[in-house]
Amino acid sequence: MRVLIIGGGDLGKSLAMYFRPEFPVDVITRSLQKKSFFENLGCGLFARNISNSDFSFAMNQYELVILCAAVTVDVKVKTASRRLFVNGTKNIIHQLQKTKFKGKLVIVGSAEAVPDPWLLLRRPASGVNAPEKFIDEQAFSKLQHPQPDPAFLQFDFWKNEQASFCFTSVFLLCGHLYGPQKNPARKLVQGLRVTTQNPCQWVNLVHIDDVVKAVIFTSHKNVPSDFFFITDRHPFSLEEYYGMVTREHKLPAVSFVRSNSRHHFLVGNKIDNKKITKRGFTFEHSFYTGLKNA
Repeated sequence: MRVLIIGGGDLGKSLAMYFRPEFPVDVITRSLQKKSFFENLGCGLFARNISNSDFSFAMNQYELVILCAAVTVDVKVKTASRRLFVNGTKNIIHQLQKTKFKGKLVIVGSAEAVPDPWLLLRRPASGVNAPEKFIDEQAFSKLQHPQPDPAFLQFDFWKNEQASFCFTSVFLLCGHLYGPQKNPARKLVQGLRVTTQNPCQWVNLVHIDDVVKAVIFTSHKNVPSDFFFITDRHPFSLEEYYGMVTREHKLPAVSFVRSNSRHHFLVGNKIDNKKITKRGFTFEHSFYTGLKNA
């Protein structure tokens, strides 16, 4: 089986490390800054911007294509992020259709920063959106997503078009990633300012090893085209999250900077993972134990 990984970030690296010992792996990245890492693994490396209108690549030589699309919330890169999610995804799917790809596409939408635009949720005081309420994939798919959030645009495009694909495709919507190569204390050490409307906002989490496991699990032929939430189902408030990180790494307590940025429609919900666990998938980590592993 030949594998193509699109995206050379932390998740792309972890996936390459898993697949490369057994399978030929090629990686598409926007630059060659990580060239030595992938070449040391024995991967083929291609510098391409998948958002460019002239993007072209022979996809039909692979049996598995994994698109790693990180959600960024930095205002300065939000326009570029939107291009990546919408145009980049469209270009990849266009090339898959054009080259008559017959394998499986796995799209991994993951949160690259906290707070993130679609899995960071405000804890309400009371009412119908009580803190105990979880939202699942079925409820999420029926909702009208606010525009122009890049994460929602990408998912909406996939949801509306996937019935016409000539290949099997799976969409994994992941919580905030952490792990050995994505230690949540790294940005705190670098002086990250935490801006939020409310330190009691929910953050849904998933260890990067569990995301790799989920990609492997859903890449099997017996998993049809579908959409799954990938999160450990143990969300914390933003205050609790940073409290655990700073205590574990003996860092100063985080001070929160109030923000007036709008929240999206998922206010008051936490993210469920029962759909994939009912298929037999198991998560190895919760943040209680996974933070030490990070």
